[in-house]
Amino acid sequence: MRPLPLITAVLTTAALTAPVHAEVTERGEGRTGAMFSVGLGGGHLGCDNDGEDCSGDGPVQAGSFFGEVGAMVAPGLAVLGHLAVTAHRDDDVTVSQTMLAGALRAWLVPRLWVEGGLGVARAKVDVDGEVIDLMSESDTVPAVLAGVGVELISTDAFALDVNLRAGSGLYRDDVRLYQASLGVGASFF
Repeated sequence: MRPLPLITAVLTTAALTAPVHAEVTERGEGRTGAMFSVGLGGGHLGCDNDGEDCSGDGPVQAGSFFGEVGAMVAPGLAVLGHLAVTAHRDDDVTVSQTMLAGALRAWLVPRLWVEGGLGVARAKVDVDGEVIDLMSESDTVPAVLAGVGVELISTDAFALDVNLRAGSGLYRDDVRLYQASLGVGASFF
């Protein structure tokens, strides 16, 4: 017998019979206890007033950061505290929205999760002038968020995902500041 088929047969048998401890088998069933996630993304920040763009220029490019802390409460289900900050800077003007929410993350199948939550948001505009700096901050208003992610690396203790996230603060006079981003997140269980 030639060495290559023998080596292939041995490696195939070893791969098929070896226990796989690192893979999550069913919707995160090996994940228990506390959960912590962080991530970065890029996307858009926009403003809408009764279906009309209130910024005049449409949505602008923005960067985002998110952090989540919570716990697995059942196989494939986590309850999370969610913090997201999305910001756009143009010359000396920075526009940002910060959201703080309670969220649920559910794994529909291994490696695919959806997330939704309710909370509060606050918008802020900073102008860094040569003579004077100005800052305006909104009231705290109700907010909603949603997300979906695909885990590229998925173990009982760690996950690395690509995610699409969106959120909106519901301000006075039917003004809605919204954010959407495509990003990368890391979760620790």
